[in-house]
Amino acid sequence: FEGINLTGKLVKIGIPAGVNSALMSIATILLNNVLAKYGDNPVAAMGIVTKACMLIVFIHMGIANGIQPLLGYCYGAHLKDRFKGILKFSAILTLIIGVVLTALYVGMSENIIQLFINDKDVIKYGTDMLIATSLAGPILGILFLAINSMQGMECAIPATLLSICRQGMIFIPLLYILDYVFGLKGIYYTQTISDYISIIISLFLLKHSFRVFSK
Repeated sequence: FEGINLTGKLVKIGIPAGVNSALMSIATILLNNVLAKYGDNPVAAMGIVTKACMLIVFIHMGIANGIQPLLGYCYGAHLKDRFKGILKFSAILTLIIGVVLTALYVGMSENIIQLFINDKDVIKYGTDMLIATSLAGPILGILFLAINSMQGMECAIPATLLSICRQGMIFIPLLYILDYVFGLKGIYYTQTISDYISIIISLFLLKHSFRVFSK
């Protein structure tokens, strides 16, 4: 029974990461399908922007994944203050890195797109898309820290809910709504708006998880 219990805990911890990866692929497919009606150039530009923005995402995810074992240890040892200290330091670190990278992306958006392609029309689309998509960069790390913190506290359901929010429950409906209301410009900001809504939800869920930790 101990082995089964341990396996169950491992599965619960791994589910959010698996769901997030799967939804990223689904969201990309749907995004390309919606963009396709505007022509090949927006699709090509968004592909480049997605690759460029993954640098910000992967850095934030790397920091969050790196501290997760330590957070799990602190939770198991009931070291609440140390848990919060690690989380606070990591949040400040992701904020600083996010601000620097976002400023770089916004200030040098056209140059960054030109690193991937030399097509004038694609560069024009890509420049606007990169600015719009990277605006959540400074605080995006909070979302991944919240997910991994709740995984460390064995709060699998809220962690999975957050993973579903960013690329699924919020992003997908928002994609079609913004496309219908604002057209192509609305699609540009779908990921950023989805990120901000998910971050707000993550703060509420994290606060609730800390209450459980205290008890």
